Amino acid sequence: MKKILLSLVAIVAVAAIAGGATYSYFTSTVTSPGNSFAAGTMILEINDQQTTATAVFNEANLAPGDVIPQRVFKVENAGTINADHLNITVALDADTDLADEIKFYPGGAQNGLRFGLTQSGADSENLVEEILNPAAGNDYLVTDMNGNAFVPATVDIDHDNTLSLTELAAMSPLKIRIAADGDDEGLRAGTSAYLWMNSYVDTDLTHQGETVNATFNFELQQHSSQN
Repeated sequence: MKKILLSLVAIVAVAAIAGGATYSYFTSTVTSPGNSFAAGTMILEINDQQTTATAVFNEANLAPGDVIPQRVFKVENAGTINADHLNITVALDADTDLADEIKFYPGGAQNGLRFGLTQSGADSENLVEEILNPAAGNDYLVTDMNGNAFVPATVDIDHDNTLSLTELAAMSPLKIRIAADGDDEGLRAGTSAYLWMNSYVDTDLTHQGETVNATFNFELQQHSSQN
C-alpha cells in the first residue's frame, strides 16, 4: 500500500512539472516610430499683408460727377489649407450723404466690383451684377452670410441698379463661395485673386465738406457651415 501511495505521489509530481513546462513559438514584430501630426495653415493676405492692410482709398475734394480711380485688393490664401469661402465686410464710421452717393458701377466695362483672377468675365465675377441679378452657374457664387441669394429689391435701397457704399455696408458680409465650375483662386491654398473696385460720385450729392471712413474686412473660412 505504501509503495502504491509513493507511486501516486511521484506521478502527480511529474504531472505538475510537465504542466509547468514552457514551449517556444515564432514571433515577428515591426515597429513604426516617429508618426507625426501637424496642423495645416490657412493664412489670408491682403495686398501681401497680414492682420492689417494699408488702405487703398484716400480720396479728397470729391465733387458730384467725379470718377474715383480703380482701386484693387489682392486676396491670397498663403497657407496650406483650402478655404471654402471668403467673407467681405464693409463698415462705415458715419451715415452720410457722401456714402450714399459713392456708387459702384453695375456692370459693363467699368466692373464696379469684380472678383477673380483677371478682369475677364471668363475667370472672375462682377459682384454688383450678381448681387442685383442673382444667377446660377457662375465663376463664384455670391450669397449673404446665411448662404442665401440677395434680394435685389432689399439690397438696392435707392432702386437705381447700382450699389452705394452705404448699401454695401448695410448688406455685409458678402460671401464669395467656390462655384461648381471650380474657379477658386484666392480661396485654394497657394493662390491669389483680386477685388477690383470702380466707383464714382453721383450727381445727387448735395452735402459739402462731409467725410466718411470705410473699413474693409476680409475673412477666409474653411467650411461651408461657417458664417
